[in-house]
Formats: sequence, structure tokens, C-alpha cells
Amino acid sequence: MLPASDLAEGLFNNVDRPPVCDARGPGRPLHGVRYGQARGANRTGAIGVVVVFTQRLGYTLYFLLFQRTVPSFRLSARHASIATLRRMASFGMHSFLINLSSVFLNQSPPILIGHFLPTAYLAYFQYPMKLIQYTGDAVARIGIITNAHAAELHARGDSRALSELAIYANRYSLPIFMPVAIALWVFGDRLFRLWVPSIAPYSAPLLPILLTGYMAAVVPQFSSGMLLQGLGRHQRFARGLLAEAVAVVFLLILLIPRFGIVSAAWVTAICMVLNRGIFAAWLVSRELRFSFLYVIHSIYTWPVITALPVAALAYLLRISFLPGCA
Repeated sequence: MLPASDLAEGLFNNVDRPPVCDARGPGRPLHGVRYGQARGANRTGAIGVVVVFTQRLGYTLYFLLFQRTVPSFRLSARHASIATLRRMASFGMHSFLINLSSVFLNQSPPILIGHFLPTAYLAYFQYPMKLIQYTGDAVARIGIITNAHAAELHARGDSRALSELAIYANRYSLPIFMPVAIALWVFGDRLFRLWVPSIAPYSAPLLPILLTGYMAAVVPQFSSGMLLQGLGRHQRFARGLLAEAVAVVFLLILLIPRFGIVSAAWVTAICMVLNRGIFAAWLVSRELRFSFLYVIHSIYTWPVITALPVAALAYLLRISFLPGCA
């Protein structure tokens, strides 16, 4: 059931019809409710049984919903071939590399901080990082749509619409997240003093560093990586992500013992900008035969110009009418 349901989930994304049960994973809302009930019951093995049950239920729903959406779909070993398996492996290997590198990029900073520094420093780093990631989740949703739509446009041979998608999906991701980013840039330290005052002196200085990297790379270029995957031209992007992960791990091992968590924030942000910001934009410009400077200008210029007076107004409010907690 697991391979078939995973296939159904992936195909759902590519027909631009995410399943109603949960776009993030099968059975998660039900899993959360049942988990609480099982924990309260305090029965041996209850949580494991509930997890298995909800996962099976979610996978079954994925498969049934996909069959309902695509009635002509047939799943049988008779339709399989070695040639198709090779093509899938060729595509999937680089997708696997992207996922593996993403895990290293997300997990290596907290692991190495916990290894070299007292455990409390792990929380100091994770609070601003998770705050940025969770508030920017809408960008990931746009990227999923970009992936499926790019594959559709490429199959139809609509190069003009594909070029517009590469620009507009990234450009409009910036204004979507920009109000939150400006608020965090200007009032981030006040937020931490109100929210978690005990760690504010340690976490607040990391927020603008990580946020700058996120706004320069992940927000305006996340759809670039998803577009390359939709086109099946993500091989270089996968290698770039792996190189970023290796560089981050090496630099963190070198710098954390000497300069602490501030160095971890700078390493994460700089590597993020160099690879997922600049290199990803260059790959898209090369694939769609655009000038690299044209891609950068089309994505960044007007959102940044529009945000500058808003940021100035926010800073004026901070130093005058809305000083927050000092």
C-alpha cells in the first residue's frame, strides 16, 4: 500500500489537485487528535498502533481519491518496464539528492551547535530559525504549484508562459512575505523580549541575519528550484544544494567553537544566498535563455523598491509612536 499511495500522492501534485486529507502528509490531523487520546490513555503500544492506523488510513485515502480523480489510471506490474524504471531512477536520484541535502541543511546547524556548545544555545538558534520557516510556509505552497504547472507548460511547449511563470512566481513571493519580514526586521527584538524574554539577548541578534538570507534566497528563489524539478532539469540544482550542505557543515565545524552561534547564523545565511539565491537564479536564466541580470532585476527590483518606504515608516513608528518594550 505504501508505494502505491506515495505514487498517488506525487501524481496528485502533478495534476494540481492536492488531496483534501492533508497536503503535508497522510492522516496528520487525525494523527494529532488520536496521539493526544492515546497519550492520555497511557496504554503500552497505543501510540504506535494509532500511528500505523492513521498512516494506513491516509495512504488509502490518497489512493482512492486519485483513482476517483483519474478514472483511467491502472496500477499493475504488467505495465512496468526496465526502461521506465531507469528513467524514473534517473529523475528520482537527483530529487533524492535534493531532499537529502535539505535535511542536512536544516539539521546540521542545530546538531553541531548542540555538539560544540551548551544545550541552551540550541534553543537560542532554533527560535528565530523556526519563526522564519513557519511564517514563510506560504512560499513553499507556491513552489508546489509552480512544480506542477511548469511540468504542464513544458509538456504543452508553451515557452512564453513558462518564462512568465519563472519570473512572476518568484516575484510575487516577495511581496507576500515582505510585510512579515519588515515587522520582524524592525520589531523582532521587541517580539523576543515579549515572547521569550529569557533568551531574547541571545536569539534576537540572530533574527536579522537569518531573515536577510531567507529574504534574499529562499523566498524569491524557492519557485526556481521547483520549476527546474518540474522541467526535469534539476540535476545542477541538486548538486548545488549538496555543495551548500557540505560547505555549511565544514564551516560550522570550523567556526562554531571559535565564534559561537552568531557564526552559525552568518554561515547559514551566506551559503543560502550564494547557492539558493544567486546560483538558482543563474540556472533558471540559463535554462530559459534569459540574461542573468534580467532575472535578478525582474524578481527583486520592484518588490524591494515598494518595500523601502514601508520599512522606513515602520522604523519611524518604532522610534516614535510604537517603541515597544525597551
